[in-house]
Amino acid sequence: MPLREKRHGARRPPALGLRSVRTLSLTLLPDRLAVCRLDPGAALPEAPAAGSLWSVTRTAEEVSVVLPEQEVRPGWKVEPGWRVFQVAGPLDFGLTGVVASLTQPLADAGIPVFVLSTFDTDYLLIKEDTLERTRTALAGAGHEVRTAGTRTTFKDHFSSHARDYASYRPGYPEELFDFVASLPSHRGTVWDVGTGSGQAALGLAERFERVIGTDPSAQQLEHAEPHPRVEYRVAPAESSGLPDASVDLVAAAQAFHWFDFDCFFAEARRVLAPGGAVVVWTYNLARVSPPVDAWTDRLAHGIVGPYWPPERKWVNEEYRTIPFPFPEVEAPSFFHRERWDLERYLLYIGTWSACQRYARETGSDAIAENRRDAEPLWGDPREERIISWPIFLRASQPVG
Repeated sequence: MPLREKRHGARRPPALGLRSVRTLSLTLLPDRLAVCRLDPGAALPEAPAAGSLWSVTRTAEEVSVVLPEQEVRPGWKVEPGWRVFQVAGPLDFGLTGVVASLTQPLADAGIPVFVLSTFDTDYLLIKEDTLERTRTALAGAGHEVRTAGTRTTFKDHFSSHARDYASYRPGYPEELFDFVASLPSHRGTVWDVGTGSGQAALGLAERFERVIGTDPSAQQLEHAEPHPRVEYRVAPAESSGLPDASVDLVAAAQAFHWFDFDCFFAEARRVLAPGGAVVVWTYNLARVSPPVDAWTDRLAHGIVGPYWPPERKWVNEEYRTIPFPFPEVEAPSFFHRERWDLERYLLYIGTWSACQRYARETGSDAIAENRRDAEPLWGDPREERIISWPIFLRASQPVG
């Protein structure tokens, strides 16, 4: 990268006045960097032949250099061990709050940060040992985070309310787990992809020898219920870190629609052992009674409808239209049922990603604003009613 000044001074002038930033896309660059200090009279170092970032800033008091660690010269004062996220640009100088939208969630998470700015964009440097926490904090603030050279993008809609997600999301019926366990030739190891807080992992663990539950959100995994046969790891669906041919079942419960499909399927083929199987499932809106269902539908499709992520379309289409490049097994119909009172039902609805985004962007609580309309439809709010979710599932025959 050519020498640039470390300043916010000369990007393109704004065309239409100031605009605040909401969501940014960041890419983790491959180099491990060092931040170095030279005496103010020192000669400027030559730019290295390779590397994703090189920056020199001269002031009256010092010369500050940021460059790949392997390019550090003897005698420099060095702070090593930095990784860098590049903000997708170019950024208009009329944007406000760009750096604040990045540094505030990191400050809230207790993560130190070093920022560099260029004509086109900004670079966020963090210590390597805070990398996963940084990914989670940025994604939890609504930013898109990926790694250079991959198509993996962690679109995190749940870390910011991981505790509520773990507490108020429903589970899955036992007969679904029995069916899933019948798919592979062996009941050895399961990769539970996008495990969240382990809603499916526990049921799988009762039927398999070992479950490895992965999720890119460390906050989600912090609230996962432990089990002696379940191991939780931070990893995206598209890059599990598992050995080749090491799992008998790849399962994704209420998560597949967030994945990069092609990359995930390639990873699933890589980790599947001979005779292994793939299964993905989702549920749509809960059903209670026609009046309550009409209230739920109005909330989901009308009030918070514009705030759903685009991937929600796959759920609305009940997974009928997802790509699924494996010979399939016909699955029976499944329903999950719970008995909840009105308060418990509304707490669940509050975990919808659309409700969370509505609150962030409007400053209002969609549940509180519309609760009064729901109460007469429910009847006695303390009465527990049967809540039912239809489950939509795609499953493969044994592969290989």
